[in-house]
Amino acid sequence: MSKDMMPHFELYQPDTIEGALDLAKRIGPGAWFMAGGNDSLDWFKDRNKRPAAVIEIAGIKTLSGIRETPDGIEIGALTTLAEIERSGLIQEKYALLAKAAGRVASPQIRNSGTLGGNLCQDARCWYYRYGVSCYRAGGNTCYADTPRARTASTACSEPAVVSPCRPRTPPPLRSRWMPGWSFAGPRASASCRPRSSSSVPPSTSPA
Repeated sequence: MSKDMMPHFELYQPDTIEGALDLAKRIGPGAWFMAGGNDSLDWFKDRNKRPAAVIEIAGIKTLSGIRETPDGIEIGALTTLAEIERSGLIQEKYALLAKAAGRVASPQIRNSGTLGGNLCQDARCWYYRYGVSCYRAGGNTCYADTPRARTASTACSEPAVVSPCRPRTPPPLRSRWMPGWSFAGPRASASCRPRSSSSVPPSTSPA
């Protein structure tokens, strides 16, 4: 159940990637990276995650922006969805991406939500986020599939809606992770491995 106060944590605000990584190494497993904060603050307010320290990376300017490269375009991890939606470059060459960014959530969230945060965001499933031992948390049952709990033995024999926690096909983006970090897979913990940017290859068809 939601509480009226978040648990205490130390807040760090580095202005370089190197500084952020040094802090994470020094703090250890208790560190949590935060950009726009839309997802992270929900975890904190519900007290389902209690980091010892939060490393806010919003001040790292090199992680923002949209740049054209010989391989296509590069979108910084801290670029907001609103910036992607309004980008003339993306509207001209990747109109579908601009349109998709403009359909996410509400204008308030698009103005603060970042590309990196959305790619790293953990499953927004009530069962998983409130500590139920479900499929996403390493168990064998997804309680969100149907009104009656599904198990591995019944998953192939009953119709079901799409579960928010089932592994999905990753988007066609070539993502570059920060040095020393790697993607942990669809059933990993909620701690997000930071990435610096995502690249989109050149369009092969008219926008």
